[in-house]
Amino acid sequence: MGNILNTPADAGPATAQQLRAGAGEQARLRNAAFERSRAAYAAGDHAGAKYYSQQGKMHAAKMQALNARAADAAYDGAARGCV
Repeated sequence: MGNILNTPADAGPATAQQLRAGAGEQARLRNAAFERSRAAYAAGDHAGAKYYSQQGKMHAAKMQALNARAADAAYDGAARGCV
């Protein structure tokens, strides 16, 4: 699929559907990171838990950014269709 967050300018705009798919992948990565964080904490690896928690937060932020871009893309597409 490529990196939706850092698409080159000449790649053309990503569609709302592509952005939502990217957000879904980030959600999957977020959930996996938080699960690893919980497992590390339960095993007494607090440094590992912190690392995976930070990774989860990073993926959550990317997911939110992609969802916001998808909403904008969907709105822009709908607005063009109404003109």
